Amino acid sequence: MAEKIKVNLKIDGVEYTFVGEETKKYMEEIAKEMNDLVNELRSKNPYLSHVMTMTLVAYTFLDGLNKEKIKVRNLNIFVEKYDSLKHEYQKLEKENQKLRVKLLSGKNEISNANYRDMEMKYKAVIKRKEQEIERLREELVASSNKDANI
Repeated sequence: MAEKIKVNLKIDGVEYTFVGEETKKYMEEIAKEMNDLVNELRSKNPYLSHVMTMTLVAYTFLDGLNKEKIKVRNLNIFVEKYDSLKHEYQKLEKENQKLRVKLLSGKNEISNANYRDMEMKYKAVIKRKEQEIERLREELVASSNKDANI
């Protein structure tokens, strides 16, 4: 377990003592970010009380945290879909390879015409899966760009 450190920091003119495993620099950066937000809120409405200001600061940070959680959840869903499609694609590739080996070795029980028909069907399925993977990639990029603008 990491050693806990104690840091005195001023937020909105009030001194607080924080204890944590993070570095002093990290805690100071968080306090600076909070003070910057306090100053921004106060510049927009100088009549906010300390409690109202800190409530808005807490809301702003929690809102940002929840939006990041949604991004992570959406990314995990995308990864699961991608992994599933990738597995299905690999399975089809293996089956296609087995059929090619059978055809080339002369041990196949299907005619060349049937083989070509099956191969075309597998290729069509593979193409659709590749398109779906590409669509999911584009959705992820669009979602990431959209989330970056939030």
